[in-house]
Amino acid sequence: MGVYWPCICQPTLCRQDSLIESKMQQSITLLDDGMGQPAPGGASESLPLLPEQTYLPDAYRLPDGLARGPNMASTPRVVFIEVTNRCNLLCETCPRTYFTREPLKSLSYDEFLHIAEQFPEMRRCTLHGIGEPLLNRALPRMIAYLKARGVEVLFNSNGALLTPAWQEALVRSELDEFRCSIDGAQPATYARIRGADVLHKVIRGLEGLAKTKARLGATVPRISRLRHVPSRSGRKMRPASSTGIPASPARRSATAASATV
Repeated sequence: MGVYWPCICQPTLCRQDSLIESKMQQSITLLDDGMGQPAPGGASESLPLLPEQTYLPDAYRLPDGLARGPNMASTPRVVFIEVTNRCNLLCETCPRTYFTREPLKSLSYDEFLHIAEQFPEMRRCTLHGIGEPLLNRALPRMIAYLKARGVEVLFNSNGALLTPAWQEALVRSELDEFRCSIDGAQPATYARIRGADVLHKVIRGLEGLAKTKARLGATVPRISRLRHVPSRSGRKMRPASSTGIPASPARRSATAASATV
């Protein structure tokens, strides 16, 4: 539990990163055949960029003038800091439910500072890992520190702990993005996957966060929510249509991850 860079250790993201890396390597212009001769077709054989390569935040890209290689002249600009490995749910899709390889721990503010100060060029910071960030009471202070440094800050949450006090604290901290992951559009489905019947709390929390933003005249955090989930029978279900959060497409699966809006 601590700091991850450059990608968070979730199988789906790591597979996607591998695919992007593979395609990026393929898209390098074939200028040399290894024997000092131009490769057949030259620059015309470059592959087009994947969509994933065009919407990545600028912080993920190399600074101007730097080339990819075994050693970097600059320090990381995108950092993942796990503020806690504790969680309030027992999701059937999460490895944390089935085994624990490390003691339970939440970072203190001082421990967080010790990590964050090692990355002077940080531009984007994600404050989650395998735990639920809202279980760390120092989270708003951590966010405020990063925002004072001009860092973009976001994290994923299950949303079950998004009480009015947390809603106010997150808005006032100037968090850039709150991502709420939802599995299942019906209470019974959600409870089976997440291990707790709290979908109604998640919906109420997202509604409250949107209303708190409006009340305080804030433009952040951006909020992620589920628009619909195709069930196994193909029927579309629309949970929380009254949250006040703009709808965004969900991934086509029986369960869904959050989609940023």
